Amino acid sequence: MPVCCFAEAFTIEQVLSAPFPSALTTAAHAPRVAWIFDHKGERNIWVADAPDFVPRQVTRYAGDEGQQIAGVRLSPDGKTIVYARGTEVNKEGTSANPLSLAKMPKQQAWALNLGGGEPRLLGDIGCSEEGCEDLQISADSKTVVWPAKKHIWIASLDGKKKTEQLEELLGESDTPRWSPDGKRIAFRSNRKDHSFIAVFELATKKITYLAPGTSRDAGPQWSPDSKRVVFIRQPGAELKRPLIPEFPRPWSLWIADAQTGEGHELFRSGKAMEDSLPLFAFESLKFTDNGRIIFASEKDWRRS
Repeated sequence: MPVCCFAEAFTIEQVLSAPFPSALTTAAHAPRVAWIFDHKGERNIWVADAPDFVPRQVTRYAGDEGQQIAGVRLSPDGKTIVYARGTEVNKEGTSANPLSLAKMPKQQAWALNLGGGEPRLLGDIGCSEEGCEDLQISADSKTVVWPAKKHIWIASLDGKKKTEQLEELLGESDTPRWSPDGKRIAFRSNRKDHSFIAVFELATKKITYLAPGTSRDAGPQWSPDSKRVVFIRQPGAELKRPLIPEFPRPWSLWIADAQTGEGHELFRSGKAMEDSLPLFAFESLKFTDNGRIIFASEKDWRRS
């Protein structure tokens, strides 16, 4: 006698409305974690504290408004959370408006004091790629920077200082990174076919370019002593280069003095296809606490 198994029936609505947590993040110097929780399209931020890690909701956005939450960051002291709300912009520079609201929604940066109070608007973001929200909080938990409208913006987490544009450079500025001592910000100044790593000194407003040339520099990371910056260098973009045949993507690792801008090469990839820039090259690049540098490489099919 044949035996048949029957799966329990479920609806498309049940599948689409299943709760979904994502984007878990931690506070550097506090026993607290935060994450995004999507319940039936209703997106909010939740936090939990050690040792019991009992979850609690800290934002109160109601209903499925179609507005994403991304770029969630806890301040190092765990007292404040920053995040982006709204969808990335399209080619016309507008965010999604799934509810057909009379006032178009914007992708914006927000801050929330976890001790109480309502979210505070920091400013617009309006980036154009998935995962492009890049809010960075200073080590003293007082200030946040992020890229928007082709420039770097800065705001105080307590709201006592007005949000302002940090620089007025040509091209497009992105990937801001605080020095551990909080005195400088390294970022990329993108000029399309080439780019620089620049360091902005907050006290003097001075900008220093690190070993500038005609290459494409990106991915700045600070040394623990705030004196040096390591970054990835690729050759300048070649215009009208054919897609076929496929070409290798050579790259090198550079380090520079944040004060003088003088730098030198630490590592150079091979010229074969397998030596090309690894997929997670920028995510893997890190300084360790003892000053050593970790990075990914496919040179000779080994990890370096």
